[in-house]
Amino acid sequence: MKKYGIICVLIVCFLSCENDTKVTKPTETTTEKEKIVDGYLINGTTVKANGQKISLYEVHPNDSLHLVTTTTVLNNQFKFTGKVENLDFYLVKIDSSRKCKLLLSNSTHEVLISDKSYKNDISSDNYFSNSYALLHYQLNKFRQGEYLYRDIYKNAVQQNNTEKIAELNEKLAEFEDFKRRRISSFVTNNREKPLVALIVKDQIDFLDLKVVKQVYDSLPSKIQSNTTGKFIANYIEKKEKIKELTVDVLTNTKTILPKKKTEFRPTAYTFSGKTIDGSTLSLPNITTGNVILIDFWASWCQPCRVQSPHIVSLYKKYKDRGLVILSISEDTNETAWVKAIENDHFTWNTHIIDVNKSIAFRYGIEAIPHTVLIDKNGKIAAEKLSGNGLEAKIKQLLNE
Repeated sequence: MKKYGIICVLIVCFLSCENDTKVTKPTETTTEKEKIVDGYLINGTTVKANGQKISLYEVHPNDSLHLVTTTTVLNNQFKFTGKVENLDFYLVKIDSSRKCKLLLSNSTHEVLISDKSYKNDISSDNYFSNSYALLHYQLNKFRQGEYLYRDIYKNAVQQNNTEKIAELNEKLAEFEDFKRRRISSFVTNNREKPLVALIVKDQIDFLDLKVVKQVYDSLPSKIQSNTTGKFIANYIEKKEKIKELTVDVLTNTKTILPKKKTEFRPTAYTFSGKTIDGSTLSLPNITTGNVILIDFWASWCQPCRVQSPHIVSLYKKYKDRGLVILSISEDTNETAWVKAIENDHFTWNTHIIDVNKSIAFRYGIEAIPHTVLIDKNGKIAAEKLSGNGLEAKIKQLLNE
């Protein structure tokens, strides 16, 4: 109960973050022109990483990484130097759990990589980089509550406390809403368009399509035509096509539906992907007549990992009644993916890695975790369910 009380207090703090007077915007005199140097310098400090390798990666769209350089941590200190052509996101990484993303510019950056991601800290001489550091600081409050939530959730699952699990799932929804609102507020209120475009590219799967379109329309033509702008435009185009397809399906179906009110269930899109052993698994391979829970997740996604015990609990409870869980990971690091499957006790053998997010795109997934329920006839019966709502729908479909 003590931990539960703490998390409630944290949520109040998180939801009032936009009015947090302790967090101040970098001063207007800290301009890019005044602080920029001929190249970048990353001065880093770590916690308990002495003697370990640490790498700097360029972050490409869809979170794919391109290695820039690697060094060794000495006396828990490290340093990277070089020069970038354009302001963009880079990742300083020790291992799958100790890493820190920064907006790298040709200036000086101070980075702390701690043992927990929410304890990481960034500061920079560059105005744009420091503005991102401010957003990073505020989102760390979200991550701190997430870690605490995860511990409490695990205890509730172990105790089979369904009432507390339901309450905690509601709190997770509040965390997700806070993060979405904070990022949306940042991109809609910030006047620095180059920075806004980069943040949208970085967080695009977490933003509502309406916000993405509004931001894109407000960008100068010079930014709309650069690499970042083209990425955002392509994303919008793909999402619009999915919406048009959905409308067409619904419109055409309505003409043949009986007059009585029925639940429309579109046929699940077919797909295939690489499994842990390197073979290919496709949706049609899974025996028809089962209820299939498709769980879109990733090893790096903390809300996904928080939800893991509940997914495991559902599998144990309903696997003998015909529930099949198909886990689709958006990981790009296969080692981290396999390790997370083992650590979270995903004992089923239906796992796919969706490195390029092609399956996620086909299903219109904007953010993870995301669940899709397919009925015994191969129709999509529900999406975005969690907690008691997810279990109730599974029971309904199993009884059909």
